[in-house]
Amino acid sequence: MNRVIINTKIVGKRGPALTPLVLETSEDRPTLCALIEAIVREQVGSFRDRQQSRRLLHILTEKQMAAGVEAGKLAFGGDDLDQAVDVDAAIDAACTAFRDALFFVFLNGAQVMTLDETVELGPSTEALFVRLVPLAGG
Repeated sequence: MNRVIINTKIVGKRGPALTPLVLETSEDRPTLCALIEAIVREQVGSFRDRQQSRRLLHILTEKQMAAGVEAGKLAFGGDDLDQAVDVDAAIDAACTAFRDALFFVFLNGAQVMTLDETVELGPSTEALFVRLVPLAGG
């Protein structure tokens, strides 16, 4: 089993864009496209799980309520957001964004240039997704 630790960065911003993600996969040499597909499927599954858990009512502690008041939002659950996600459309959007150079991918420090490029995965592979932000007025 291979483990890919996925970090994210937005050019021009400090710190990671998201909390690091971990993807477990049995593939040793997928294409970048297949790796992106696996990541998107994992994230859509996580989104659906979070959506499902928001349907339940939660009892908040005093500390959680204070933190919610400070943040300007109290969430008790009981929400039925039912936001449908087309996983195939999300995969297509991610691959199109890579082709359009909206983000770069580095595996163990080496940039992956094309979606068809085979990537070498191991027991602990580091991936970095770097999102580019267009210049204003440029």
